[in-house]
Amino acid sequence: MKRFIKLIKIVASLVFVVPIIVFIVSTNYIQYVYKKENPELFDHSLYDKPSIEELSVMLDDLTKNLPPPSRESQYKKDVLISIIRIYDEPEEKIMQTLIDNIENAHVWKKIESTSKNEMRFCNEQLALEVDKENDYQDKEALMVSIGWEDTGDCRKLYFNIEPEKP
Repeated sequence: MKRFIKLIKIVASLVFVVPIIVFIVSTNYIQYVYKKENPELFDHSLYDKPSIEELSVMLDDLTKNLPPPSRESQYKKDVLISIIRIYDEPEEKIMQTLIDNIENAHVWKKIESTSKNEMRFCNEQLALEVDKENDYQDKEALMVSIGWEDTGDCRKLYFNIEPEKP
């Protein structure tokens, strides 16, 4: 009887453990296939990652004639580099000036967005996002972000890889 109970415990453990192992193996295989099909995204020699200074100059050009931002953040990791500027309670003319600056640069191509308050643009491997949103205090805010990400949509489009649909 003890052997039977031990056998049931082992089978019950396997019923729980085997699906987890299958999930982990299949997830790793999917990642392996994706990397094999899209080697240019993961080949560090093809990284054309800008510096924070280069991004700052570009963002300064795009935000000229705008008031100073309320907040600014910079992120620099191996696979991501970006600058985010936030303008609290922006007037409509700020948004229009920003759009005019983007259009007058003649290098930003508009791409599909995930929300009606967001506009996304690409310039080769670089991404620009403009998002009018409510911040944590329910105030309206305008977020302007410029950056580069190793598996970002702009980089995928640059290498003619179809980005995931939003």
